[in-house]
Amino acid sequence: MTQEWGQDDQGRLRAAMQAASANPERLFINAAANGDSKTVHYMLTRDINCPGHYGTENGYIALKPAAYQRAFDAAAKGFKGGVIHAILTHAPERVTGFSTSAAVFQALFANPVIYPEAELLIKTALEKKPDSLPYEIHEVAQRLVKADDGQKQHLRAHMDDYLMFYANKKCYIEIGKHHAQNPTPLMNSFGKGKNKEKIEDKSGKKELPPYLRPVK
Repeated sequence: MTQEWGQDDQGRLRAAMQAASANPERLFINAAANGDSKTVHYMLTRDINCPGHYGTENGYIALKPAAYQRAFDAAAKGFKGGVIHAILTHAPERVTGFSTSAAVFQALFANPVIYPEAELLIKTALEKKPDSLPYEIHEVAQRLVKADDGQKQHLRAHMDDYLMFYANKKCYIEIGKHHAQNPTPLMNSFGKGKNKEKIEDKSGKKELPPYLRPVK
């Protein structure tokens, strides 16, 4: 008779590890794709180099480096927040910033009724890898996790507008920084004396310089 979930998680996980000892990466990625955060957490917090030996040290060198990225991407497709939390908590350096920002961007548009763990994904990324998020995604994500239910509904209904607003804000911030670092004098259109750009013909009539004259 097979054991049900919760009766003996440790024994179940040991059996799964021993069965997949030849290819632990497959078990890890499949568990992530299925949202099995218990298995993912177990594999991230045990030394799985020797089949049958399960210590308590936080070692994960048995898995190939690419397995973490593949597991993260598989979990992100289904907004498996528990799995994302485990991976970014124990192996954040194994996940690229681009994948993290892409996962958060998709989670911003996720239906919370269908994907209740999407918000956990966003919170974890803000906590564990905030520097990997573009400015507009970071700002909107922060507003979403701090908002109440009514505000969250409004944010989701106008997500495109909020992202565009913060993207434009970032653009103006960068322009301001550029001008602060590279100040340029304002053009004095009403200057007099030697800097005066208007010229006079023989009749004394003032004319615009050639480059300001209208094209005929």
